[in-house]
Amino acid sequence: QAPAHLLSILRYGPKSALRPAASVVAHLARVKKHRPVLGSYRTAETLADRLAIEITEVAQAAGPSHVEEHDEAEKFDALAAAILEALINLCALCDDNRTRLLQHNVLPCLVELVHRNVAKVKNLPVLNPALLDPRPMILLRSLLMSKDVPVKELVPTTVIPGLAFMLSARDNEKVVLNAIWVLSNLTFDVSTHSSVSWKEHIREAGCLPDIIKFLSPGYKVDIVHAAAAAIGNLVWESLDNQQAACELGAVSMLERIAGANNWASYHRADSQRCAKKALSALRNIYGPSQLSALDLLESHLQTLPVQEQHEAWARIERAIHLEDSEVPTQ
Repeated sequence: QAPAHLLSILRYGPKSALRPAASVVAHLARVKKHRPVLGSYRTAETLADRLAIEITEVAQAAGPSHVEEHDEAEKFDALAAAILEALINLCALCDDNRTRLLQHNVLPCLVELVHRNVAKVKNLPVLNPALLDPRPMILLRSLLMSKDVPVKELVPTTVIPGLAFMLSARDNEKVVLNAIWVLSNLTFDVSTHSSVSWKEHIREAGCLPDIIKFLSPGYKVDIVHAAAAAIGNLVWESLDNQQAACELGAVSMLERIAGANNWASYHRADSQRCAKKALSALRNIYGPSQLSALDLLESHLQTLPVQEQHEAWARIERAIHLEDSEVPTQ
């Protein structure tokens, strides 16, 4: 009967009981035997409703120029973190929970939390990216994987500046990793194209140079893997992004990642994952279906010394002969 009692607390209990109740749900969702019970009680929708209520109350109380009391702000952040943790674990149980959350219009709440998260760090006397909370991006990343709802059509484009800021938090690897994957999933196209110009929005927000930087040596394999996947999706059928990626040096960096000899410090399976994503990104830039992108490069290459032009065209020629990719990578 524990889920029934928890549901009653979440719906009707005092605000002081919400955080511990949400923490218990997060714990139960990690225990396999409790998962069917939590699903049958529709716990995800109840948590989503309470999160929406709390965020709405905070937004209405704060206003544009209001500075929250430090203690109250900390209490809200702790409550939001507990609810998000529970929702993340519930979404990991089954795709139905993702669908239910989307039906409860949780996306604007997540975007609001991203903005709040960024504003909190920006307003500090000394910028400290370690204080950024990755949970809103983790849940957004999970929701973008829903099979039943076209989530990309529902996500407000106002989330992009917040994600762009999070890419600068290089010391907070969990935040960076999930921000990259959110951007990657927003630009993932298979058979249909989104009505939202995500690739254009992301390029105009200045995210592409930051994502390409994460291909550099020194970053953990998970971040390199995510960055390669994101670039592959961003350049897919986008001549502007293909040109920008080439001008920013993405081709030589992707070639380095695709080379097996550059991954001696990583587990073989990890190196193969990264190499596969890098090859896919190269195909999306220079594959046979993308050859028209080469015309855009010619004028740029002519500004280089002759030797560098020869080296660049040699790389392009090698890349053209890569097997063509049929779909981008998620």
